[in-house]
Amino acid sequence: MQNKIISPDDSTSAIFHGQRILLAETGIGPVQLKVLKKQLTNKGAVLEERLNVDTTYVVAKDTSCGLKFCGCDFLPATVKLVSVDWITECLRVGSLCDWQRYRLHGGEGPTRPTPTPTSSPSKRPAPNCACGKPSK
Repeated sequence: MQNKIISPDDSTSAIFHGQRILLAETGIGPVQLKVLKKQLTNKGAVLEERLNVDTTYVVAKDTSCGLKFCGCDFLPATVKLVSVDWITECLRVGSLCDWQRYRLHGGEGPTRPTPTPTSSPSKRPAPNCACGKPSK
């Protein structure tokens, strides 16, 4: 039997355990940002300073703020782009909520069109492996 480390204040102390979260600071006030960072780390999250292959969530005010903060046109399929409200709801219920209810749309990678005589895929820049942003 494994021992779980639980803080004395409540049994939901690690609801974000294993989650690597990037807070897109653009559009989030400094006081709210400080509170969110403290709540996330107290509840087990690892805060990322920039988007990387281990990031599980990007939390943002809106889609454009999230993408601009990451410096991307779109995010990898493994990263979930959610609103700040997702954190608030997870804290309220004491567990991870369905992220899709708080999903910010527009950050998905582009679909690859079927090549036609007028569109040549070889002329498109290759995506950057970290965030999918086309190479320059």
